Amino acid sequence: MDALEKEVESLKAQLSTPSSTESPGGVARVTQVTAPISENAGPGSAAPLDTTGTSVAGSTGSQKRSRAHFEAGTPPTIPELDPISAGLITPEAAGSYFSTFFSGCDRYVPVFDPRYDTLESVRYRSTLLFSALCSVGCRVLTGSESYHSRALGVHTQRMLHAAIAAAAPSRGAPQACLETVQALLVRACYAPERSLLVAVATRMALEIGLPEAYGVLSARCVTRPQVGVMRATGTQSPGVSATSPVKADEDDTILMRKTRTWLHLLMMGQILHVDAGGPPGFRFRGAAQRCRILIDSPSSTGIDLYLFSQVELNTIRARIHSTFSHYVRQNPGERDDDEIMEMVGDAKIDINVWFDDWTRIYEKHRTHMPWLIPNLAVQRCWADSMAMCAALKAAGIEDVSAMSVAQREILGMAKRSLNQHLDIILEEPRLYLRSIRYAMDFVWAKNAFCYLLLLKLFILLPDDGDISGPSSNDELMEKGRMLVDELSKAGGGLKDGARNNTSSLYLHLVRVSIDKFSHAIRLRSQRGAPIIGPQAARNDAPDSRNGVLSRQGRGGGGNEGEWSIEDSQTELESFVPEQFVFEWDFPGLTFFSSPTHETGWLDEMLAGAFDGADSFYTLGWASMDFSLA
Repeated sequence: MDALEKEVESLKAQLSTPSSTESPGGVARVTQVTAPISENAGPGSAAPLDTTGTSVAGSTGSQKRSRAHFEAGTPPTIPELDPISAGLITPEAAGSYFSTFFSGCDRYVPVFDPRYDTLESVRYRSTLLFSALCSVGCRVLTGSESYHSRALGVHTQRMLHAAIAAAAPSRGAPQACLETVQALLVRACYAPERSLLVAVATRMALEIGLPEAYGVLSARCVTRPQVGVMRATGTQSPGVSATSPVKADEDDTILMRKTRTWLHLLMMGQILHVDAGGPPGFRFRGAAQRCRILIDSPSSTGIDLYLFSQVELNTIRARIHSTFSHYVRQNPGERDDDEIMEMVGDAKIDINVWFDDWTRIYEKHRTHMPWLIPNLAVQRCWADSMAMCAALKAAGIEDVSAMSVAQREILGMAKRSLNQHLDIILEEPRLYLRSIRYAMDFVWAKNAFCYLLLLKLFILLPDDGDISGPSSNDELMEKGRMLVDELSKAGGGLKDGARNNTSSLYLHLVRVSIDKFSHAIRLRSQRGAPIIGPQAARNDAPDSRNGVLSRQGRGGGGNEGEWSIEDSQTELESFVPEQFVFEWDFPGLTFFSSPTHETGWLDEMLAGAFDGADSFYTLGWASMDFSLA
C-alpha cells in the first residue's frame, strides 16, 4: 500500500506539471506522460495513461477532458442491432424479404451487385444496410401498414439516426462507409424525408471519396483495355505479372461499387431538383455520356445499363430545366415564341438522340432483360412531355384560350407524348406495370400525374386535330380503367389485402380523375339541352375525404341536372391533388381555360334570362356564383 500511494503521488505531480517541448513552428506541444508501474501494483494501475486520463497506445497527449463532455454515436454494426438477433424477424422471413428486394426494388435503387451483395455478406458488413433492405422487401410483401413492416421501418430509422448523429469519424470509419450511404439511398427512395436523406448521403459520400472513384475507374477503362482481353484469351501482355489481372479486378469491383452508388446519388439529386423543386446540387463537369465507357468493365452488371441511361437522361432534363429557368430570368417581361420554339426543338433533339443511342445499346440485352426497352420508351415520353410543359411555364401562359398558335402547338406535343406514354405502359403490362409494386414513390407519382394531365388536356384541347371524335373520350376512359386495374394488381404487394399507403393514394387519385372526366364529358354531350334548375354554388374547400384540392358542387349527391356544363369542366380543370402541390413540382396541372373561369357565370345568367325563367331584373342572384377564379 505504501508503494502504491507513492506511485499515485508521483503520478499526480507529473499530471499537474506536464513537460513540454517547443515544436519547429514555435508552438508548444504536450508530450506523453507515463507513470512508473510497480511490480506489486494492482490491475487498475497496469496501463499507461496520457494527459487526458485514458489509456494510450502510442497516441499523442492532449489536455484533460472535462467530465461534462459526451461522445455521440452508436456504431450501427453491433450485433444487438441486427433485426434477426433483436427478434424482429426470423431468418426465414429475412431471406424472403431480402430476395424480394432483389426481385425488382434493385432496379429503382441500382447500387448493388448481386454477385457481391448476398444476404450473408451484407449482414456481416452492415446491419444497417441489411435492416434497410429487409424493411423495403417486407413493405412490398406485406404492405406498409403491417406489423412487421412498421417494426422494421422504425428499427431502420433508429439505426439511421444513430449513424447520422455519430461524430464525424475519420475516413473509413464504420459510420461513414459505403454501406451507410447505400442504406440512406434505399431509405430515401421509399420514405417521405427523401430530400434530407439524400443530402446526408451526399455529405457522407464526399467524406469517403466516392466522386474520385468514378474518375479513377473511367481512367482505368481507357488506359487498361487489355485486361478484359487477357481474361478471355488467357494471355499476358509484356510487363504484367501473373497476379496483376486478379488484383486489378478486385480493385475495379470496389471502384465500381463506389461509382454506381455515386452516380445513383447524383441521379436522385437531379430528380429532386427538376421534379420536386429542390435547389440544384449536382452537375457534370464533362459530358454525362462518358459513363458509357463503364459498360464494358468486367465489374459491370445488367442493372448498370439502366443506371447509366437514367443518369444521362436526368442530366439532359436538368440542362433543359436550367435553360428555361435562365430564359425566364433573362426575359422577365415579353416572351419570344420563336426563341421558345428553338429551345423546345433542342430539347426534343437531345431526348431523341438519347433514346436512339440507348435503344441500340439495349438491343443485345433484350432476351434476358426484356423490360429495358419498354422502360426506355416510357422515360422518353415522360421527359418529352415535361419539357413541353416547362416551355409553357417559361412562356408564362397557363390560360389555354390566351395561348398563341405556337404555344398551343407545344401543348399539343405534350398531349401526344402523354397519350403515347399511356399506350406504352398498357401495351404489355407485365413488362412495366406489374413491376411497379417494387417502385419508389416517385414512379407512382409520375404515372398518376401523366394520366391526370392527359385528361385535363383532352378537356382543354378537344379539337386539336390529333385525337378527335366522340369515341376518343370513351377510349381514354376505358384505358384509364385498364390502368386502374393493372395498378390495383400491383399496387398492394403480393399478398391479399396488403396495401401500401403511397400506391393506394395515387391509385385513388387516378380513380377520382376518371370519375371527374366522365362527368365532364357526359355533361358536355348535353350541351344542346337546357340547364335544369339553378346552378349549385361552388365550394373551394379542400375535399378531406379525397385528400385533393378541388371544386365541389354543393350537396354533392344531388341530381346530375343540378350541375351546369361549365361546372363540370371547371371542376376537372381546377382538380389539382395536393400531392402535386406540396410534394412534387410537376408542371401542367394548373392549365385552365378562361371562359370557364371568367365568363361561365355570365353565360349561365344570360341563358336563364332569355329562357324566361326569370325576368331580366328579377334574377335569382342568391343562387348565382360570381367568383372569377
